[in-house]
Amino acid sequence: MSGNLVLHCSLFLGSNPLLCKLSLLQFTVKSTYGDFHYLNSPLDWVSLECDECNNGRGLRIIRFTDQLLNWDGTEKRVSLDLAAGKLWKLDPLNAAIPYRDASECEIGAVLVGLTRLKILGDFTQAGEGVAIDDVVIRIPDEMPQFPIKCQQGCKCHHADLQRLSCCGSTV
Repeated sequence: MSGNLVLHCSLFLGSNPLLCKLSLLQFTVKSTYGDFHYLNSPLDWVSLECDECNNGRGLRIIRFTDQLLNWDGTEKRVSLDLAAGKLWKLDPLNAAIPYRDASECEIGAVLVGLTRLKILGDFTQAGEGVAIDDVVIRIPDEMPQFPIKCQQGCKCHHADLQRLSCCGSTV
């Protein structure tokens, strides 16, 4: 996967998934070549995945490029808040269902059960060389409280109960 960086939670925060509650993702990106006038669209730049979420079917949240988060190939320091209301989209994992804003509980579930963090580098319609460096996961000095309304999880569609692993159900 040339141009893509994939990190597994256990590589940077240990094997305890509760340590994977993140608040800020930062990285530096620079193009070594390519024509950034003809970009792929839509363009998902960062994705966070939880394999056990959504009743074991997986859950992915994506940060697309847009007017606030864009890149022209020059060296840039990117900083993304990992929180609801920060333009993270829920990937429905089904082309027939549109993307929608990820809820606070869906983002929380993904961060608790994080299995993959992907920084994608396929920007142009032709070809480009992308260098990604200085990936930093910032955990605040004061650990944010897991959202109170999400502490009991989400309603499961297959049973009358609530669990964190049920968050993200599109049924």
